[in-house]
Amino acid sequence: MDISENLREELVNEINFVISKIREEVDLRKKIFFYSGIYGLVNRIFNIRFDPQLVFMHLVLNTSFSLINDRINAIVLGKDTLVEIPDNFFDRLCNALEELARNIAEDEDTYTVLQRIATISYLTTGNGYYLYQKGDLEI
Repeated sequence: MDISENLREELVNEINFVISKIREEVDLRKKIFFYSGIYGLVNRIFNIRFDPQLVFMHLVLNTSFSLINDRINAIVLGKDTLVEIPDNFFDRLCNALEELARNIAEDEDTYTVLQRIATISYLTTGNGYYLYQKGDLEI
């Protein structure tokens, strides 16, 4: 990723802050609120220093947020309780975010971990949950 060390450090620090907040929160709405901070910062950074890897990261994280947020809202509002969020869901998401932070800090490719974040997030859809129940989608 072609960004300055300062921007890289800011992004890594933000991801680590979000991870700590997600891990300590119990309320699903607060967890997803903090999660939104990552794609927001990625957007601000690529407005300062454009990089295609940041655009891809933003798209994956923004879509991930939307999928998870939609599922949480459906559960909280009692609209659709058939698709559940597994107990280990946010632990798995945070583990992937930790790897993302490491990859960014070490200037390594982020594609594989972003693919995992997309897969984890997809579990919150009807089809994703079905595949998870079948054992085809693992988080």
